[in-house]
Amino acid sequence: MGFIDFTAVPETQIDDNLQRISLNLSLDKQKQYRVLDFSVVGLDPSLEARLRSKLFTTDFFDPTAFDEFVKQNRSSLLRLNERDYLHEVRNIRLGTVDLSFDFRPLNSPDCRERPQN
Repeated sequence: MGFIDFTAVPETQIDDNLQRISLNLSLDKQKQYRVLDFSVVGLDPSLEARLRSKLFTTDFFDPTAFDEFVKQNRSSLLRLNERDYLHEVRNIRLGTVDLSFDFRPLNSPDCRERPQN
């Protein structure tokens, strides 16, 4: 949790004699981020309260909590991809992230993710 920039680098080793392939993953956690602030727009107040109960400021960033919220409430939401709703601004030096969640329809004039014509 909190490792937004986490990367896994695969390393393969092929042994032709034994007909085996070994796969090793080098894991680089990088910096751990805490949620400093978050905002929510375009969401029904009862759903917003549910979302806020899952994300608390000063907690480590946990994208799985948000992904689970979207999956549980998919019938009430307009877009299918969890990441379409989430916008993040990182402060790398402080290790904090500000999150904003935009649940407005894509054709809304104020929506950040408006489709291009």
